[in-house]
Amino acid sequence: MNTPTPGQEAEPLDLFLHFLMFCLIAVGGIGTVIPDIHRYLVESNGWMTSREFLDAYTLGQVAPGLNVMYLPLIGWQLAGIPGALAISFAVMFFPATLTMAVARVRAIAPDATAGRALRDGLSPLTIGFILSTGWLLVNNSGHEWRGHVLTAIAVVITLHSRINPMWLMAAGAVLGLLGVVG
Repeated sequence: MNTPTPGQEAEPLDLFLHFLMFCLIAVGGIGTVIPDIHRYLVESNGWMTSREFLDAYTLGQVAPGLNVMYLPLIGWQLAGIPGALAISFAVMFFPATLTMAVARVRAIAPDATAGRALRDGLSPLTIGFILSTGWLLVNNSGHEWRGHVLTAIAVVITLHSRINPMWLMAAGAVLGLLGVVG
């Protein structure tokens, strides 16, 4: 991989290879490596600001469709249509192939000890990745203290209840519209 210097334009092949690498370590989905993606795009290469990253992520999350819709948007911002296609292919091809392979093995031996051990062992890792992603997003959101308190309350409710997180997001949106959080 040709690692660009900060400020240098992104090359689609480099984006493809880096995002393919992110998929290799993304236990629990690509959303679990958002801190690493942020570090690569914002801190290491200076291709976008934290605010631009957060805006792209937010836009991708509110758009209908897959929860990775922010990634082609980032690719497009960095390298046009070739960048969007490079990132899209990297984050969809490998995970889809791996998912089909695991589903096939699981269909053949659903109660295999190795599969059960792998699931049980990766669950805490996935939860840790998701919490680190939340930490990164909250710290770069520009919230004042009320936003942080609201986020903490939402995390506690999500972890300790069976309430659909969509209701919490809707409540947060209403509080934002009312000016309670900014």
